[in-house]
Order: sequence, then C-alpha cells, then structure tokens
Amino acid sequence: MSDVELSFAEHVVGLKDQLFLLKQSLDTSVTDDLQRAREQAAETYQRYGEFVNYRRMLDLEGVDGPSEVTLIGDEAEIVEQLRAYAASGATDFLASIFPVGEDEDASVTRSMALVKSLVGKVGV
Repeated sequence: MSDVELSFAEHVVGLKDQLFLLKQSLDTSVTDDLQRAREQAAETYQRYGEFVNYRRMLDLEGVDGPSEVTLIGDEAEIVEQLRAYAASGATDFLASIFPVGEDEDASVTRSMALVKSLVGKVGV
C-alpha cells in the first residue's frame, strides 16, 4: 500500500461500519510508460496544487504534487491500487481518465476498457 493509500486509510479508521458512501475520484491512466505518465500528470494537473483546498489535501497526504495521487500503471497495477483504496474504505470510484503518449485515442480507449471491465468487481 502506498503512502497515499495509507494516509487515506488513516482518515477513515473507525468509519467503515457507519452507513455512508465514501467516494474516491482519481485521475487515471492505464499505460506501460510510467515515467511519461507521471510527467504528463505533473504538467496537466500542476495548477491543482495551487488551489487552497486541493493543496491542503496534498499536504495531508504528504505529497508534493497532484501527479503523486493519480492512478498510473498497467491494468494489473491499476487494479492493485484500486483494491488498496477499497480496502481502506472507499466504496465508489470515479475515474478521470487522462491520455498518455502520442496516440491519445488509444490511451483513452485502453483506460476506458479497464474501467468498464471493473464495474462492480474491485471491492475486496
């Protein structure tokens, strides 16, 4: 479990038995080029770190920028990351897909295919 996932879990300790939904929205890209994806996310979402409330959340998570709280990886890595969030209490996940690489359509298609295949299947 990453530091971000552990931090998320710490914020919901003791709340799992209460009746509510805990929704998690994450920028997501299914890719084999992790470095390029992190660079793209850092560039695309840089301004988020300038918003007071978003900056506060990043500080609580102990990360420098928005690219560190994105789901990036191949299909298996994304599933593993999502399961960690589910294990820490997230009940719903909203993927905000961002393209990586020269073929943006293929990138989005790959990410969408994974997200669609996981509907109702990620929980632990």
